[in-house]
Amino acid sequence: MFNPPGVLLWVTMGGGKSKIAVDLIMNNDVISKVLIVCPKSVIAVWPYQFNTHAKNNDYDIFIETKGTIQSRMINLQKFLKLAEARGHKAVVVMNYEAVWREGAAKAIKSVGFDCCICDESSKIKSHNSKTSRFLGKLADTVPYRLCLTGTPMSNSPLDVFGQFRFIDKGLYPATFTAFRNRYAILGGPDKNWVFGTKNEDELRDKMFKLTFKAGKDVLDLPDAVHVERFMDLCPKAQKVYDEMEKEFYAQVGEGEITITNALTKLLRLQQLTGGWLKLDDESEPVRLDKGKQEVLAEVIEDLGNEPVVVFCKFTKDLAVVREVADKLNQHKKGSAEWRATYSELSGHENDLAVWQDGHTQVLGVQIQAGGMGIDLTRASKCVYYSVGYSLGDYEQSLARTHRPGQLENVTYIHIKARNTVDIKVYKALDGKHKVIQKIVEGEI
Repeated sequence: MFNPPGVLLWVTMGGGKSKIAVDLIMNNDVISKVLIVCPKSVIAVWPYQFNTHAKNNDYDIFIETKGTIQSRMINLQKFLKLAEARGHKAVVVMNYEAVWREGAAKAIKSVGFDCCICDESSKIKSHNSKTSRFLGKLADTVPYRLCLTGTPMSNSPLDVFGQFRFIDKGLYPATFTAFRNRYAILGGPDKNWVFGTKNEDELRDKMFKLTFKAGKDVLDLPDAVHVERFMDLCPKAQKVYDEMEKEFYAQVGEGEITITNALTKLLRLQQLTGGWLKLDDESEPVRLDKGKQEVLAEVIEDLGNEPVVVFCKFTKDLAVVREVADKLNQHKKGSAEWRATYSELSGHENDLAVWQDGHTQVLGVQIQAGGMGIDLTRASKCVYYSVGYSLGDYEQSLARTHRPGQLENVTYIHIKARNTVDIKVYKALDGKHKVIQKIVEGEI
């Protein structure tokens, strides 16, 4: 039985979080109906986890991602009745984007689940999101609650509020405003900007009353090596980059780009390091540089036929990866030796299984879509073409190849444009890691 009834399981990626959850469900007679909420890309993982770790077949799993919410909820009720008639535990797996929808929320509340599991619980860290608020309310009706995560604080220690509102509402102040006032150093024009944290010892001590943490030291994994590959923007692209960074404006041939705020500027500068820029009067980005593409081509060519994963932030960057991959066997096209070389996992495509089965060599992954809950251990080489500021997305992506099942030393190859925001992004990620690590270990 869960003791206490709400727990955060903070275990490094590949450390066995899913197995622990399956064991808890299958070994507790008081649990008969379970709701597992997870990212959409992870839904298909759960049947495999139960098939692998459950000692008997006394369970049924409901997974339905197609059709209207109304039809899915009707099928859910039929499933629950059938599982009860068979004397089986009923395991319902749904994605975060669906549970709070009109029709689904009411049906889920009416089920009377004994246990609710939030897989990759950083998805509910945003206290004001509809998903986080719904699960916070659902927790009041569910006796046993479990959060599974490898990165509970992807941006700052304040990320724990939404997760612990689900685990145990009485642990921290009841509202996010009170929570932030207690643990954040505020400033700025409206005293609403977070400049740091305070009362870190209290925040940490309360958190670890309901947290089980296991790091990579529990795993027996090959070594991981980080390699940097630098390139320079061409003079034209660098000139545009410098103008945008300094003036929030740049002239590009007959076109121009006007930037209205710092956030948009950061986004445009990141896009330009990959060679693309969207002008004011153009519907599609224009190409200004191919430096990163050339480095990527060199890296993949050096790998020969070895499988490789390429992480990207932007859709246009994925198009570049596809272009590079397609050229690898271009000279063989039309012959019996030719085969496709590219698969993609993004918000638009999911060819992961094709790549995992060995039918293609290069897997282009949009880092936001492919960071959580997937196994990329077929490859021991990963290329980072572009990354964002999310520490959670970055660390999750690192652990997709460096996890149990990996038999080779893992090499991460980071392509960086000199004298650009690329360097600052990696420094920011490193800085966030140090701050969070100090709070967790009690050094602040």
